[in-house]
This record gives sequence, structure tokens and C-alpha cells, in this order.
Amino acid sequence: MEVRPYCLIISGPSGSGKSTTAKKLWEILNGNPAYLSLDSIKHFVKGAISNDHFLDLARNNALSLTKNYLTAGHPVIVDKAFGSYEYVRPFEDLAKEVGVESYYFKLIAPLNVLIKRVENRINLSLEEQIQIGEWPLPTGNQETATKIYGFCVKNQHSEGIGIDTELNSLEEVIRIIKSYLPKDA
Repeated sequence: MEVRPYCLIISGPSGSGKSTTAKKLWEILNGNPAYLSLDSIKHFVKGAISNDHFLDLARNNALSLTKNYLTAGHPVIVDKAFGSYEYVRPFEDLAKEVGVESYYFKLIAPLNVLIKRVENRINLSLEEQIQIGEWPLPTGNQETATKIYGFCVKNQHSEGIGIDTELNSLEEVIRIIKSYLPKDA
């Protein structure tokens, strides 16, 4: 089945379910989608940390990859705790430039739920971390989750479609996202 390419952007703070949702969509969507986790791209460089240099480098590389996959006819799923619309806009602009649709979803949950999820991930085995799409380093903790959550709250914006992952199961989150995508997706 021929699927017109599109750019699907999934954002949200640590523990909101971005990687789990993106990986599940990558497995079930038609059109051989590309899945770009900006955290994974950031870690292409040994010792990369979450500072402007490495985050900008990951974003720029992801933009190049997104353009390459879209122009080759593949849908693209982008996963990152963007927090600010300023970081999402370049992906939407790129989709327009290439002549495809973009869909932007913000996954949310209360801070106490995010912290619990992030702390539970640390106890997973390497295989389990990889299976759920996490970069296999124990970098998430309460401090990190709180910082990213605070940044997202400070930079709240009306763009995108918000989905509460505390109130909706993974299956429901997937159903909601798919309801916005092209019927052949």
C-alpha cells in the first residue's frame, strides 16, 4: 500500500510515554516509517550531555534525516522532549517545504506520575530499556524529570494536540494519534 509521507512529532517531558508511543507507532504504521529519537541521535557522540551544543547538533541531524526520509517517500516519527514550540517549528517548516503534512502531539501527565515512571526505568535491565526505546544509560531521575517538566510548563503553547498519558492507556493514545493521520497510515 502506497502511503503519502508525513512528519509525526511526539513531544513531552521525561516519563510522558514519548518513546513507548513512538516505537509502537513505528511498528504498526504503514509506509515503512522512519523513527528518529533525538535522545538517541544526541548519544551518537560519546559523552554527549543535554546542553545547547549537543541538543542543537541532534536537532540539526534529525532535520537532515527527516528531509531525506520524507523526500524518499517515508513517513517520519520524531520523538523528543522539545518543551518549547521554537524547537518543533523547524520540523513543521521542513514538512511544508517538502510538501507533506505534519502532525504534532504533546504527551502530558502530572509531575508525580512522570517522576515515578522515570525512576522505574532506571531499574530496568539493558534489554528492557532498549525494548521500550530508551537510551540505555541511567540518566533519568527525579531532578531531571522535574527540570524538564518545569521547562515544558514555562514554555506552554497552544500548538499541537495534547494527550494525557495518565488518563489514557497506550492503546488509547495510539488510537487518538491515528485518528489524525491519513486513513492509509
